[in-house]
Amino acid sequence: MDATLDQEQEMLADTARRMAEDLGPGSVPDLERYDPDRATRELTASGMTALAVPEHLGGSGAGCFEAALVAEALARRLVPVPYIGPVLALELLRAAGDDQAVAQILAGDRRVTLGLERDLTAVAAGADAVAWEAGGMTHAVVSVVSGEAWRPGLVALEGGDDVPSSDLTRRLVRIPSHAPESGAAHDLSAPDLARWEAFALSMLCADTVGAMEGALAMAVDHAKSRIQFGQPIGSFQAVQHLCAEQLVDVEASRAATHYSAWAVSGLPPEDARQAARTAKAYVSRAGRSVTEAVLQVHGGIGQTWESLAHAYLRRVLLDRATLGDETVHVARLGHDLVAAGRPPSAA
Repeated sequence: MDATLDQEQEMLADTARRMAEDLGPGSVPDLERYDPDRATRELTASGMTALAVPEHLGGSGAGCFEAALVAEALARRLVPVPYIGPVLALELLRAAGDDQAVAQILAGDRRVTLGLERDLTAVAAGADAVAWEAGGMTHAVVSVVSGEAWRPGLVALEGGDDVPSSDLTRRLVRIPSHAPESGAAHDLSAPDLARWEAFALSMLCADTVGAMEGALAMAVDHAKSRIQFGQPIGSFQAVQHLCAEQLVDVEASRAATHYSAWAVSGLPPEDARQAARTAKAYVSRAGRSVTEAVLQVHGGIGQTWESLAHAYLRRVLLDRATLGDETVHVARLGHDLVAAGRPPSAA
């Protein structure tokens, strides 16, 4: 893997950052009255939602790495618009060969997000499930069949109640219990599932990294302007060291995320999933640590409703819980190592 972005990726990341600056909220009250329709239209019109969809289906033919760059930019400015949910829903349908549903979604006939089990650990197979990033969405993609066979299908969200969530930037909605409107032509294979899981975990990591970076930038700005004892608190060594430590975690998390996103198309499915699980384990822990430290830099004002600092923490906590936190993925990685005859080192 080449760790540097090529010219097209740099242009995409820059475009996404500028779009996020324009669409991002400036305060918690902005979040409370935010209308996601404009942001959804701009993301769709720019082709960013369809980055990973093959060109013959109407997408850009890029991949997880490019979609992750967009997710990172949107999270940095806390843009409260469904992005990861629709991208992952499209990827599930594409992997299952449901070209008709993909075409309908790209044409704007339906707005689709991802359906997860109520504890946010898997794609939904039953009635007790939620649509993730459901603001303005009309349908969710769920698993039509249970057990070992996975066949994505579309469920209408009309009549679904909101599910309480700590995250102020993303809406969760209960998925109604009626049967899916349609299902894909065939089940997903085990390699398809492994690659989709790697894609999903990488996107969640990218969102976390973006939120970590945005929160830390806000903390640094606060440290430069907040005066205590006649000087900015950023001049105090304890605050400098605290911010520097968080920057190390942000950059390490970005490196792990970029590698896992590249691995989705650059490595075999099982290897890609292992890379993504490793990234999710590291980034989930680091994300919480960084955003909690940001609250510490802000002091008392960071605990108030008016400060966006807690909104970053809330977003990171939802990312951390979705599809398993660090404890879940460390356990899975350990299980895989033992199953492969490679017990973890005692060190």
